[in-house]
Amino acid sequence: MLLTEHLSGDTYKWYMRHVMNVNRKVQNWTFEGVMHALYKRFVHPSSMQDAREGFRNTRYTTKGGIQGYYDTLMDHAHNMAIYPDDYTILQTFLMGIPSSIITELLGTIGLSPETNSLEDFVTHAKEIEQHTRNKSYYMTLREKEKSQQGKTAPKGKETGPSKEAMADNPKPVVKLDHCTGEASDEGISSS
Repeated sequence: MLLTEHLSGDTYKWYMRHVMNVNRKVQNWTFEGVMHALYKRFVHPSSMQDAREGFRNTRYTTKGGIQGYYDTLMDHAHNMAIYPDDYTILQTFLMGIPSSIITELLGTIGLSPETNSLEDFVTHAKEIEQHTRNKSYYMTLREKEKSQQGKTAPKGKETGPSKEAMADNPKPVVKLDHCTGEASDEGISSS
């Protein structure tokens, strides 16, 4: 059997002792028999309970995002002794995501656990998450730009002449002769 290439540590030692050794108790092992024996020896009932608890306790993180949360949830589901039904998976998914995303899914978009699939919820939740990240990114960028502009021209201090200086020294008005296109200061009164 090529199984030895996929075993290491205690499982490899067990395999060599019980399946490959000349003095083994079972002389003719089948692949299925070896797999059952390995399962019986190394997979403990507590590991299935761990999978169930992991499934129930999985939560969304901003680092993993919706896809990471969904993947972890499904990994735990696949390791459970009894695979949960679709409604239970969807219910657990909804319990673990942020309330702002639930509000969008159920309220704004109008999805329902009774009529929409888990895939519908995951797809829309990923879109909401992406929209939220985009908005956050551009709002942060905007705030940074505003703060950079504030450093170059402090609030309350205008660049250029003050209003008072402008009132004392108004800009001269120049008349443009429409026929010749030349400027003329004729008729301009100075004050």
